[in-house]
Amino acid sequence: MVRLRGFMFPSRSRCDVKFCNLSRLRWAGHVMCQDDDDLARRVLLSEPGGKRPRGRPRLRWEDGVKEDVAKLGCRNWTVAARNRKGWRKLLKEAEAHHGL
Repeated sequence: MVRLRGFMFPSRSRCDVKFCNLSRLRWAGHVMCQDDDDLARRVLLSEPGGKRPRGRPRLRWEDGVKEDVAKLGCRNWTVAARNRKGWRKLLKEAEAHHGL
């Protein structure tokens, strides 16, 4: 079951996953354009402290953004997101990209 905007869908099709990935990229660009002292931006760019548990590290939200942007050929997503026109162009490419 997939929950999307308050509704439950029985299957996870490629369209659902692509919609979620595009939404994540849009939100990441929005957060990066905010001020440095904004709470959402501080949380996104913060490094978790403390001792991590044994085994593979858990994936962070930012790791998913990095993976999606890497599929589009962008190396540094934080710099690209600060350029509004460039980020819009990247989002248009993401909509047309089949592997996202």
